[in-house]
Amino acid sequence: MAIEGVSWLAACKRAKQYTIDHPIIKLPVKPSTPGHLQLPLGTHKMEARHREYLRRRGFDPEELERKYNLLGTGPAGHLPHRIVVPIFHRRRMVSWQARDITGLAELRYISAGKDKEKIFHKDILYNLDNCRGRAVITVEGITDAWRLGDGCCATFGTKVRPAQVKLLAGFDRVFFVYDGETTAQEQARRLCRMLSGMGVQAENILLGGGDPGEMSPGDALALKRELLGG
Repeated sequence: MAIEGVSWLAACKRAKQYTIDHPIIKLPVKPSTPGHLQLPLGTHKMEARHREYLRRRGFDPEELERKYNLLGTGPAGHLPHRIVVPIFHRRRMVSWQARDITGLAELRYISAGKDKEKIFHKDILYNLDNCRGRAVITVEGITDAWRLGDGCCATFGTKVRPAQVKLLAGFDRVFFVYDGETTAQEQARRLCRMLSGMGVQAENILLGGGDPGEMSPGDALALKRELLGG
């Protein structure tokens, strides 16, 4: 893995430990229609098949269920056989995303309709409530954020909106760990340039291969310690 323009080892030596809480930033978003946020029909506590899917991907299902309030759907309803991921902002559930566990669905991820969300999920960052230092690791998807845990947030894909950039600009240092594909890397470099122009130290981390969500738990912990300290 490497950091753009700087050797990975040299960059890691420069990484510091940060302990100051992330500042509150006002978002230019509008809450959706008032009322209870509806989860997909048939959502309930995760079952054995949901947990087995997570185990196959190298996750601890009990830990994820506890930390991220994961739920699941059964064979019925319009979104069958999925893990339902509540999305929180400022400790309040504002949306959700559902992840297919069969490998057969046309869309792996389906989000709540924009008209049904409390806040449009693309105007916030997943797991931001667990990013409390002055530096943050930024990834594409929710499973990538699960792998790296606290101190890591996700942008729900590579198409980043201005409100998300504003949230990232609240940090002193941002490390992008996007997938290795060309489109993702081009976007990561573009975001680094954008944030650098806003006074943020932004760096692009290129992994040896593939998706950060596929890293082993040990490698993910080592990377996080090198970048964020601790």
